[in-house]
Amino acid sequence: MLKSHDNLLATRPSERLRIGDRIVDLPLREIAPVDGAGESVRISVKALGVLMVLVAHAGKVVSREALLEWVWPDTLPNEDVVTQAITQLRKAFGDSRARTEYIDTISKHGYRLIAPIEWCVPESGEVASTGPVAATMGAAPSPQRARSSLALRATVAVVASAFAAVWLSRSAPEVSLRLGPPPTPQDVAAAYQRIASSPLPEYAPSLSPDGALFVYVRFSADESGSSLFQQVVSSHQPQALTAAMPGRRDKMPMWSPDGRSIAFLRETEAGCAVMLMPAIGGGEREIGRCLGDEAHTIGWYPDNAALIAAGRVSDDAGRASGSALYRMALDSGRWEPIPYVRAASDIDVSPAVSPDGRWIAFHRNAALGDVWRIPVAGGEPKRLTDLHANVFGLAWMSDSARLLVSRYRAGTKVLSLVGPERSRTTDLVIAGGDFEYPSVAPASGAIAFQIEEARSGMHRLSLAAGRTAFERREPLYETTRSNRLPSLSPDGGQLAFVSDRSGRPLLWWVERARPDSLRPIEGFMPSPRFPPVWEASSQRLLAIGEGAEGRGAYEIEPRRGRIVRLPVPEEEPTYVVDHPDPSRMLIVSNRGDGRLALVLYDRSARPWRELARIEDDIGVPVVDRANTRILYALRSSGDIFATDLQLRGARRVDGLQRRGRGRLKTFTAASDGVWFLDGRPDCAWYWRRVAAPNPATDVSPAEAGVCLGDLDRLDLEGASYDPRQRALYLSTLEYTTHDIGFLPGSAGKRW
Repeated sequence: MLKSHDNLLATRPSERLRIGDRIVDLPLREIAPVDGAGESVRISVKALGVLMVLVAHAGKVVSREALLEWVWPDTLPNEDVVTQAITQLRKAFGDSRARTEYIDTISKHGYRLIAPIEWCVPESGEVASTGPVAATMGAAPSPQRARSSLALRATVAVVASAFAAVWLSRSAPEVSLRLGPPPTPQDVAAAYQRIASSPLPEYAPSLSPDGALFVYVRFSADESGSSLFQQVVSSHQPQALTAAMPGRRDKMPMWSPDGRSIAFLRETEAGCAVMLMPAIGGGEREIGRCLGDEAHTIGWYPDNAALIAAGRVSDDAGRASGSALYRMALDSGRWEPIPYVRAASDIDVSPAVSPDGRWIAFHRNAALGDVWRIPVAGGEPKRLTDLHANVFGLAWMSDSARLLVSRYRAGTKVLSLVGPERSRTTDLVIAGGDFEYPSVAPASGAIAFQIEEARSGMHRLSLAAGRTAFERREPLYETTRSNRLPSLSPDGGQLAFVSDRSGRPLLWWVERARPDSLRPIEGFMPSPRFPPVWEASSQRLLAIGEGAEGRGAYEIEPRRGRIVRLPVPEEEPTYVVDHPDPSRMLIVSNRGDGRLALVLYDRSARPWRELARIEDDIGVPVVDRANTRILYALRSSGDIFATDLQLRGARRVDGLQRRGRGRLKTFTAASDGVWFLDGRPDCAWYWRRVAAPNPATDVSPAEAGVCLGDLDRLDLEGASYDPRQRALYLSTLEYTTHDIGFLPGSAGKRW
């Protein structure tokens, strides 16, 4: 057993330190060049833990065994995790095998930090230098100094040597928590903690009513299965509540209001079941089936006698049409629809019953949706927010008047407090990750939530490779951050995409023949929903986002850097598409409550004149120039409709055979038709063409589609297609890790 008190600095003089020619920002886990000439690189929690061990032992060799014990305590990881962390650090520092200036590998012994270290002390503006031996120097700040620092920003401090191993497993920086601008000293609350620290993914926390325990999901190392764990809200070892079995996934746990039971879902080859077990584990039993035999969130009624969930609704033809709220009494095991007012295409998800049993809150209509409320018995919904955003879980506060909501804002997922009126939505500004699926303990006010860190990559796939296309993919414009939503110009010579490689999501542009031409389009922040759209000339891009003239539809000339806001009459455009007639343009707009309409405008008139409109549940429209038609897919069902170029004669022509995250983002127009990434019984990832208007002249099966592989899971972040080279430009979610965060009830009382 190694000495745990030797593994980390006893105290840290500051939140930032200089290592060689790089600045390390500890709360943000970012490494950036000192001169600011290059981009910052964000490293993982475990990589930061490895770095802090090397800093504490600067100039000395630290063995792999020591790193495993200090950074991955109480777990059984393989040694590859150390290699991955060291590789990530070297990439962030700019080290290479031919040029090692930061981390030296000592064969068969371990690793050594060889670059000079300097702590950056913000209070005095001075830099406290440390040599390899003096890296552990520094006295703990006085209480007066700590309070002064908190007034500006919550200081990162790891002061107890006995707590060092816990810090390494969580890397939980203390951060400031504000209730809206401007921040004031009384707004600063206690830092959140990372309370589940396995290197394996951990999801979906649910707190016990008193906030002393929580249950969560942990995936196996190969993600072939998942099981439930329970843990005290501290650094104690977790207890397995269900057994880990390949091919079986236990998920969505939810603690009952009386604290005696835990409901959860179990997915197997036989489908999806709703399960119930005692809170202490054991005795699990099936009490019903999942809605539509698909996994979904669940919640409890406060009487402990029923569950609530949301599931898909089918139209008269048996096709999916939105989703609605259902109640299941535990003694019956049957889901019954809740009677309330909704449009046929409304997508209602994430329902939660208030602790006092009076209200049901839910999220309506996906990416442009809001939080709504109905009486517990049903009735007329009332909108509580004007977020127009994706919501990633919601939970009632103990007063049954406010809600804690995770929502998408400015490229991140933040927690927001929603009051009983639409004007009272307040963001809780917590630095250090994307925060999802909150859980609130009604008795104590404690809060748990899922912390997500994700990375999306962009690739070029050759359709000639067939089923091995994804395996043989070529990475494009790699970064330690994310590349998403690729859009290839019609001439195939330019590529635009969204990337946060510079620290914030921007639109980037590159000439394919000149990789060194890659640059951001400054002054414009794109919407994260769908890729930008090229005009037929390949000279201009159309995109929705935030520019100098506010949010709206913009026309962008990448080579010149020219950005012009289009005079779209719609107050809230969400997508813009070039029309074959240069005097016309297609706009998707929010027609209210997150429902989307497709509008055809005459842009030669001032103001623009509306020519036609389709008020349906529009997901994404494309212009099929090869077949002289307009196609659009519905969000709620995945059905694909076609109209003529004047938006007349809408009829269903095709549809998604396999639904899944991001498939609508893959619709892309090419010179030979419109393509998208679908699935079929013998192929999970099937790149295919939308059916042509005349089946008699349709292409052969070989030309209609290509199987790219049978990956079990693939979260899609956009696609673009080059038919000349039969190359697919695809963005997928490549790396994601989840931890569980916690805010004690004492912090919640300040809200």
